[in-house]
Amino acid sequence: ELQQADHIKIEMDHSTSDNTTSLSKTSLSEEFGSDDSFAYSRRTHDSSEFIEPARSLRTKDNPRVQELSINKLRYDSIAFVGRETESEILRSRLTRVATTSEDKDTQAPGRKELVLIKGYSGVGKSALSQRLQGWTNEIDNALFVKGKFELTTETPYSGIAQAFGKACQEANLKKLDDETSSVGNLLISELGSEVQLLTTLIPELQTMIPEEQKDRVPVHDGNGFEAGMELWKHAFRVLVRVLGSFFSPMVIVLDDLQWSDVASLSVIDFLLTDTQNMNGIMIVGCYRSNEVDDSHFLTKAISILGEKTETGIFKLTELELGNVSIGDANKMIMAMLDMDDAAKTEPLTEVCFKRTLGNPFFLIEFVTMLEAEGLIEFSLGALKWVWTVETVEESTMSTKNVVELLQERMKKLPKDIQLLLQYAANLGASFTHGLVEPIWSFHSSNTAANKENCDLHRMYGELVTGNYIEQTHSHRFNWFHDKVQEAALSLGEASNPMFQFEMGFILFGRLGNDELEQSLFEVVNLINKGKIVNAQRRTEFCKLNLRAAKRARSLSAFDSASKFVASGVKLLPLDKWSSTHRELTLSLLTIGAEMALASGSVDRMDLYADQVLFREDCTTVEKLPLYLTMTYKHATMDLQYERALELSLAVLKDLDCPIARNEAVLAVQALRALMRIVRTARREKRDYARSLPMMTDERQKAIMTFLNRSLYAAFMMQKLSVSMTLVTRMYDITLEYGISPETGPAFGTLSMIVVTALKDYDTAAFFAEAGIKTQQRSGSKYNEASTLYIAAFAAMTWRQPLQACSDLMLEAYRVGMRSGNTVYAMWGLSMHQIIYPFLLGKPLGPTLTAGTQSIPLMEEVKQEEQATASRLFCQTIANLMGKSDQTTLLQGDWFDSVGWTPPSQLEADFRYHRLALLVYFGDFEAAAELALSHGDSFEKKASGCFMVPPEVFLHGVALFAMTRKTGRWRYKRAAHQFLAKLEGWTKSGNPNVLAYDLLLKAEQAAFRKKFNDAESWYKEAVVISARTGQLHTAGLVSERYADFLLTEHQNLVESRYQQEQAIRFYTEWGADAVVKRIQNSMTASKQQKLDSWWDS
Repeated sequence: ELQQADHIKIEMDHSTSDNTTSLSKTSLSEEFGSDDSFAYSRRTHDSSEFIEPARSLRTKDNPRVQELSINKLRYDSIAFVGRETESEILRSRLTRVATTSEDKDTQAPGRKELVLIKGYSGVGKSALSQRLQGWTNEIDNALFVKGKFELTTETPYSGIAQAFGKACQEANLKKLDDETSSVGNLLISELGSEVQLLTTLIPELQTMIPEEQKDRVPVHDGNGFEAGMELWKHAFRVLVRVLGSFFSPMVIVLDDLQWSDVASLSVIDFLLTDTQNMNGIMIVGCYRSNEVDDSHFLTKAISILGEKTETGIFKLTELELGNVSIGDANKMIMAMLDMDDAAKTEPLTEVCFKRTLGNPFFLIEFVTMLEAEGLIEFSLGALKWVWTVETVEESTMSTKNVVELLQERMKKLPKDIQLLLQYAANLGASFTHGLVEPIWSFHSSNTAANKENCDLHRMYGELVTGNYIEQTHSHRFNWFHDKVQEAALSLGEASNPMFQFEMGFILFGRLGNDELEQSLFEVVNLINKGKIVNAQRRTEFCKLNLRAAKRARSLSAFDSASKFVASGVKLLPLDKWSSTHRELTLSLLTIGAEMALASGSVDRMDLYADQVLFREDCTTVEKLPLYLTMTYKHATMDLQYERALELSLAVLKDLDCPIARNEAVLAVQALRALMRIVRTARREKRDYARSLPMMTDERQKAIMTFLNRSLYAAFMMQKLSVSMTLVTRMYDITLEYGISPETGPAFGTLSMIVVTALKDYDTAAFFAEAGIKTQQRSGSKYNEASTLYIAAFAAMTWRQPLQACSDLMLEAYRVGMRSGNTVYAMWGLSMHQIIYPFLLGKPLGPTLTAGTQSIPLMEEVKQEEQATASRLFCQTIANLMGKSDQTTLLQGDWFDSVGWTPPSQLEADFRYHRLALLVYFGDFEAAAELALSHGDSFEKKASGCFMVPPEVFLHGVALFAMTRKTGRWRYKRAAHQFLAKLEGWTKSGNPNVLAYDLLLKAEQAAFRKKFNDAESWYKEAVVISARTGQLHTAGLVSERYADFLLTEHQNLVESRYQQEQAIRFYTEWGADAVVKRIQNSMTASKQQKLDSWWDS
């Protein structure tokens, strides 16, 4: 560099006689303006000391010297030393997650890795994780993003938002041939208007949303905090799946997890356990081990994640970093000083190591301090760094910690820059010019500081040059290291609560409403640091805390919301229940109770709730939100349905909507009301969705809400008369006051009751369709999922093909996941992926695969009933496919019924699976006895249920088989009863039972010796079931037809042909174990024939 400089010429003479080096003192003195002669010492070439230049050439004030780079410490040249093993492990995890599955045809989830790096501050956790960026860039279509959690602001999702903001920016740069496949359009197709929830957290996503979609407002149904949490879980997962279609694998580094929040740790859990994400993802979390003890929430989160690795969904690697060895410390110092002789730097390293104990960041700052204090200097004469070890050791005897070192360095900066550091330190790990500027403008307007010296951009540049901050975007900055931020927080007044309050107050007054909303958490946290005395300001900031709490709740950041509520409650005035402050007080206490429950603090919930519920001057309407929270707790969290029903009915009484408690009286009243409604519906066939207005009466809305809560509890308790009363009351209120968010579920339940009580399938289907239409108009996605499920579970299955109902179940799943309604979302998933495909006779292999992928999702969201129902079907499928050692016993990898007592709600399901296995494995006697002993399990449980016809059919098959074999009256009478039911359903227009009806008719005709009719019906049943894709029914019909041909006609050839047809259908269905049974039966029959012929 010196040789190429235009104005600095150094001439070097190499003396060969005495092996010494000299400098041309004339040229240097002229260029640097020194009158002193250039002092130098003659040293031998192999001496350990260096040539000493004149003091004038070492001065940092000389602008010519400042322009050079050769005399600067080489921070960017520090090799990453002492972490070779950890680096290799980290890279191997990236390689593992980037490796694609060898089996391209499988739909297995993408590989997922979680790496946790812990250690004391400054040991190089962030630097180690940063190495992933270079490695990731070497992989096609891979993406590396990083987020950092806040030391000061306690902003929920701060690190998550940073990381995904960068990911969205990268995705926005992708050139697409088809704009419909953009991130925004893909998110809209999956999330609908709920995508706006993500944009509130990730502003970078807003630019990717199509213009016509930006005005769509997400509907918040207020159905409990768990629904909100599930909504966010689904939204985050969809976002990552969509981004994964652009980048795979995705590497997400989250730094400073010790300062994260519970909601952010939940997101990490969501993403790692997403079995529907087919792309690789690697999450790296760094945290300070000395700041995370056994009581820290991060410790609990890591423990839970560790337990989940046992499922094999993701892999966990934990790395712990300590200080570097003295040898590695020497390598770092050699790199900083651009020297390659280890022996020359070892004495200096020994001193540095003794002072820093080998902490990498401390070591770097210590060397920086040595250079700043002139204890090590660059010799322009020798072109080398020079020092005296003794001086270094003596001058650093009282070495301070790294924060104090940084502070000392900061204190040498101009006062204005020091103040800027203090402001920035309180704005978080990442801060923007937009937040600094209003505060600085206020500072400048209240000081006599020179405007030129207060130029923010100039000061930013000096801080970047000094390695205090780094610029990530045009107006955004990050701290170079969190220790730098800590040091800045210890400067001057930075940690003074009033200093922090004044910052928040300035921002509150100077930011526009949109800007304030974007930085709401940061501003409120700063304001809450101060002691506010002024009564007017206390009320104003109390409202601001309420605003922050509501926003945190909308983000499902419950702990953060609770903190804002607590701060707001402290600011409430003494006359908080006066008319002036009443609404504010009620809002704070209400949201406080809900967030306390969400955070698991029932005592705190009661503390907030009791302040309202026990006040005599609080009306029922004012107490309603708290009653909703309590009924939600009873019914959804504690499963205390009776307690939830009692509370809901008490609230309804207070709202002048009393419901009689005498069930005998209720039954009569409900049946009369039901008959009245059905007669009116038959006569008018009214289009409710178009003719009814939207409900506007707030009292009636509240009544509908609590009627719906009561209905859920009554239904779970199987109180039919209570359910009928509640549904008919909801119907009448809807007709009088209009459509509410609860109208759809009410109409859907009404349709199920009409099927169950009246067997009026047309009217039931009418109400089901009306429920779907009115619910879509109401806008409540949460209740739309419920309505779709109820309609496709009962009424619609009696009038629509089962495949159409399966499609409705898929929509129930999608809408339910979008709205957080996981109860009906998981039922919809189970029906669409497993149950309906089985009943439709779809190939068993794909159905079992779908079940294997779906059940973990049900278990994850704690919907155990749906998971168990699905496992029953999966084990039945496994038995049929030969994937279990058992045939008619439900025992294997998916379910083990040995010693299991089914709960009441699953008794009918369990009996159906036993029945199905007995029939398909040919044990008709046991199946017939099951039919006689238990009758129609599903019809007794819910006669409108879609499972009733399949159960009746299998009962009929078993009973007719035994009737034909034994002729016993007990079998014949029951068989005819089941056939009569199927004939009635066929005549009434059920499109799903024709093949069932034909087979039982054929069996009845065969028993009555009407062979021509029997043969005609057998053939027709085979054709219809095969044409409609009911492979299982086609196989069963062919099998029974073969038995008819053999027993009634002794037609061995035709019988064998029908057996082969059955084998073909069963093989296509995937029931290999059933095929094996038939083949064994055919072989045994053939052997019997040979034996008979030989004997004759």
